[in-house]
Amino acid sequence: MRPLDELRSAFPEPDENFKACIRRTLDDLSVPPERRIIPMKQKKYGSKARVGALIAAATLVLSTIAAGAAAIHYNVFDFLNPTLEQPLPQATQLIQTPQATAQVEMKAPTAEDPASTSAVTFSVREVLYDGVSVNVIVAATPQADDVLLLPADSAPEFSVTDLGLEGTQTIAEYAAEHGKTRLYSLSIIDQGTLDGTGGLVGSQQFRMEPDGTLVIHVSNEHASIDPSVPVELVCTSIPVDVQTGHRDVDAIERASLTFALNNTADLQQLTFSTPTAYEHAGVTIQSVELKSTALGLYYTIHCKVDDQQTFDALEGGLFFWFLDENGAQLPGAAAASSGSVGCPDENGEFTQEGALAPTETLPDSLIIAAVNIWDEKTILDTHTVR
Repeated sequence: MRPLDELRSAFPEPDENFKACIRRTLDDLSVPPERRIIPMKQKKYGSKARVGALIAAATLVLSTIAAGAAAIHYNVFDFLNPTLEQPLPQATQLIQTPQATAQVEMKAPTAEDPASTSAVTFSVREVLYDGVSVNVIVAATPQADDVLLLPADSAPEFSVTDLGLEGTQTIAEYAAEHGKTRLYSLSIIDQGTLDGTGGLVGSQQFRMEPDGTLVIHVSNEHASIDPSVPVELVCTSIPVDVQTGHRDVDAIERASLTFALNNTADLQQLTFSTPTAYEHAGVTIQSVELKSTALGLYYTIHCKVDDQQTFDALEGGLFFWFLDENGAQLPGAAAASSGSVGCPDENGEFTQEGALAPTETLPDSLIIAAVNIWDEKTILDTHTVR
């Protein structure tokens, strides 16, 4: 095992959203730190006219901000890798807008009416599919002003960053401030994910819009050559106690969204099959398979261990980077994983899969570096694969 400080140095500092995600997975999470209130500095202004001008200017700014906030309407590209440049024009042509809507009646007891219910409407806003990876945007809109919808693995004591909002409030504090007395936890599943046969729900991301709509981004790899792929997503809703965070799983409600993935992407494929030895990594790249679409350049690197001792010395830290002609690492794709490495089988063979940013044409060669991510991402070998 590598020391903890070396493991930390192998990866960049996680952002706040990542930290929030980690917090959600810890059932025994302690209560968050108390909010820190920073007093505003007082400042005297010279005249009533100046004060009036400042108030007018502030009103204009706030009105502009409010109008902008009301117009927020998240789409699929808002959830994809924000560090990348604009997507290829062909990518926007892959967006589908299936007409799929469902509504559930949720138990919503109040002090005045213990038998009352409240509805939430689920609708498919956008689908982005290129025959390899799929991204679905589902909008969940509450039909009552006092209802707040939560991500599946969130809780009232967690940060409002779980909702895609900025600030130091907890969700419970946000709910109290905005008159949200009834909370419901939402999630999306499908049968393929449940039975392990390869469903659409590999990951879920959540963002709340100003009108209370909770936008859910569902994504996964889903390779298919069929022109149309039938889909049934099951949306679930569970009441959550705003004070205790208790989930009433006996009151779960479900609604199904049924639609089809239309596979209209232009898929190009290429395989580099010249074996290339990486002596300092103890492996040989036997071949590299490429699949190119408007969303990404998907790759599968087929490797075999040649020198077990050298390979074992890396302690599982071997990873391959794709470089440009100047030696800079190529960016990953917005719509897929940046890379995952499998374990060697009994023959010493394994693969690394991932996706690079899309390109207009397939490359005629690849510059691939073998990297030891445990040793400050030291490059072991670099070769051109053809």
